[in-house]
Amino acid sequence: MNQNSRGVSSFIAATQLADFEGSRRYFVGRSFCYWQDGARANGTFMWGKPREQDIAEMEPFWSIGAGDPKWDGRAAFIDARAVEAIDALGFKRLLSYLLRTQQSLRGVGSVTMVHGGGLVGVVTAGLLNVVRPAYPFRAVGAEQLEKAFEQVRVGDLYEPVEALRRSVGQEPEIVRQLKVILNQRPDATADDLADALGLSSRTLQRRLDQAGTSLRQERQTHLLRRAEELLAATSLDLDAIAAEVGLASASHLVALFRRVHRTTPGEWRQHNRR
Repeated sequence: MNQNSRGVSSFIAATQLADFEGSRRYFVGRSFCYWQDGARANGTFMWGKPREQDIAEMEPFWSIGAGDPKWDGRAAFIDARAVEAIDALGFKRLLSYLLRTQQSLRGVGSVTMVHGGGLVGVVTAGLLNVVRPAYPFRAVGAEQLEKAFEQVRVGDLYEPVEALRRSVGQEPEIVRQLKVILNQRPDATADDLADALGLSSRTLQRRLDQAGTSLRQERQTHLLRRAEELLAATSLDLDAIAAEVGLASASHLVALFRRVHRTTPGEWRQHNRR
């Protein structure tokens, strides 16, 4: 696997909140992607029209490290450039979260809000001015973002974070939604997944085909991401990891890594160990 720090490969997909103990992890929800580089920096991309339940799903990620001195001084980013509309209940939930966590998050070194244009951009840019948190904050446009990373001493993260944003943004909505459900219900049948998406099984297969993927491929991707996380975060042997992710044996895990990453799980672990 290419470990080029300028690309998305420098971040490892997480499947649950507990996976964020190490460096360079990300998690994709229905309308957001949370990323983190250890205790140095974290951020969230938001898109579409985040609803109240979406904000509720983001809150535990934003609260990682709250009150822990080792997280003091971290740089945080909220990228709302792709937000298309403001949901009243979602906005109220976000505002409430920011107000009630002012004390627990006072160790944050800085927060940078990245806004788009139009009325939505005006609203998101002014959000932190309404809250007036204890930590330093600023609102910037996309053209100022690279400088903003440099100013809070995490300039090396700008390019890999932007690569991650582009990668997530290129995923069709049906694929993002399917990944969210697979994170929650990895053993769900095709019919269960279709029901959760409000589609028939045939329509789900057709939509995935139009997106250039398949249910089998997305299941494999989910399995691979979970195996990567276990390799990076635990000392489990290959047989145990294979069993945990639903593979028949360690040899199947090795074959999967050779096919996808052109390397073995052991070699991948050496490069990505926490």
